[in-house]
Amino acid sequence: MKSLSTIAMVSVLAACSSQPSTPAPQTPPQTAQQPGAPAASPGSQPATQTIDVDANLARLRALNVFQVNGLIEAIPEEANCYNLACPGKEKEFSDAKAAAASKLAVFTDAVVKAAALPAATEDTGADAIATNLSALRALQVVSVGELIVEQPKTSPNCYGLVCPGDQEAADDANHARAGKLANIAHALAR
Repeated sequence: MKSLSTIAMVSVLAACSSQPSTPAPQTPPQTAQQPGAPAASPGSQPATQTIDVDANLARLRALNVFQVNGLIEAIPEEANCYNLACPGKEKEFSDAKAAAASKLAVFTDAVVKAAALPAATEDTGADAIATNLSALRALQVVSVGELIVEQPKTSPNCYGLVCPGDQEAADDANHARAGKLANIAHALAR
């Protein structure tokens, strides 16, 4: 009887520790196509520009280069009543939101393309990082935070300190992010 209860307990533990099923793939966001632009041919890469603010913010955050805190919308003060359109100012409010969404779409596409390039090896020091982040902030498209920095964990295998290999891997990742940030800043300065 003891072996039967052991088998039952092992079965329960195995079921509890199994990996969850993978989620269903999400549908891609609607893309905007410029009027008069040719349609994408089969086998070619479709247009990626979308005016969906949430999708563009997600694309920027997925790059994992710098903190993206939200969209900056230049809504006229007289049209903005606690982030709702003031009575009689609906057009100004919606025009400002549409302009911000369009500006974000162009910005996002440029950032994604620049981040896909091989990481720059120059302009990756602390002063260059601060300059590059300031350049992105000056564009007033999104609220830009700091460079995302990899922090190595301490390890009991290294007497409670950071192992040299882990520190080197974090330094390499941070250098690559700084290089991507340099690419992004240079691409948007053009």
